Amino acid sequence: MDEILRICGIALIGIVMATLLRNRGSAIAPYITQVTALIIFSTAVAALIPVIEFIKSMNEGQAETSDAISSVLLASVIAVVFRILSDICKENGENMLKNAVEFAGNAEIILLCLPIIKDIITLSSEILEL
Repeated sequence: MDEILRICGIALIGIVMATLLRNRGSAIAPYITQVTALIIFSTAVAALIPVIEFIKSMNEGQAETSDAISSVLLASVIAVVFRILSDICKENGENMLKNAVEFAGNAEIILLCLPIIKDIITLSSEILEL
């Protein structure tokens, strides 16, 4: 949850800074947007590290189980929050930030749903063994 709030905060700060600088005629505004987008993308990529670890654990047969219903509900909430933030970015003309926020939201949802994916793969493996 901290990553979600951090990404939202970074995006909102980037929007405010870029808008204020753009209104003052500063040529730095696009660079603020680009740096903000790079920060968000790097945060999202870092959030995908558990996906890589999951793939490695699947090779070793160490899949874990979890409560699928709570994961799906939380993923839905995350999707809504990131969609709202994406729309705010778009309305302020910050398309690069919009894309970065959407990518980060998708990465967070994949991360959250990883246990469900693990369960599906485990169940599929067991069915195929029958």
